[in-house]
Amino acid sequence: MASKQLGIIADDLSGAIECAAVCRRMGHQAIVLPRIPESNQPGQAHSSVIVVVTDSRHLPAAAASHRLDAAARWLMRQGIHSFYKKTDSAARGPLAAELAALARVEPTCAVYFVPAFPRLGRTVTDGVLYIDGVPVAETAFAKDPRSPIHTSSLLTLLRQQTDVPVTQSSGKREASATLVLCDGTTDDDVRASVDTAQRDGARIAGPAGALEALLPHLDLDVSEPLESRMDRSSVLIVAGSCHPVTQAQINHAESAGACVIHLVPPCSMENHPLP
Repeated sequence: MASKQLGIIADDLSGAIECAAVCRRMGHQAIVLPRIPESNQPGQAHSSVIVVVTDSRHLPAAAASHRLDAAARWLMRQGIHSFYKKTDSAARGPLAAELAALARVEPTCAVYFVPAFPRLGRTVTDGVLYIDGVPVAETAFAKDPRSPIHTSSLLTLLRQQTDVPVTQSSGKREASATLVLCDGTTDDDVRASVDTAQRDGARIAGPAGALEALLPHLDLDVSEPLESRMDRSSVLIVAGSCHPVTQAQINHAESAGACVIHLVPPCSMENHPLP
């Protein structure tokens, strides 16, 4: 079973759940481990995808690097050598440190970073990340209260903050490159980058869009698609982001008739029963 498992490393719980949802939607059993298991803790043989949360989004670079290495080596001890590194679609967090750590886990294996997610307005041109056509450092993400974005150039970020060779993808990896940054403005671009990485025997990092492109390449067990078994009669959504888009989504849901409860600490659901 181990040869048919994929390990995903995510820096926060919401990203891990997003990845698990993508896998389930495409018919794969996925389990989320909310923390890095102890070194001797056994794996989850019944799941074709194991998502490990490092909870490193807001950690210093050295600590984040250490946690990624620990997660990767735990997966390898379970016999899982196929990894996907989930990154934030706005490039928040200790991105460079974690990608460099992934590259060092197995130095002979390159890492392709595919940050574009066109369906969500995330595109990359000449190494610069745009959100809905605006450089990311000029968007609301520049004012993120815990992980503000200071530069829109991912290429500059990676080259300044890593000690591994970095190059941009032009369809063929330079022999000396360990970390390959891929441009992309369309879903086809994302798929092409993933295809190239697979041919190169490389590991892949990126948001959920690149994961969607990767899964069809893998020989994972397939179960019944999630949509066929979902009970949509009652759904609870918890939104904890202060991003303007999240606030707009909440307002839209409320205007459409959804019951919205605003929790202001200290607060509990006991005082706000659902209808």
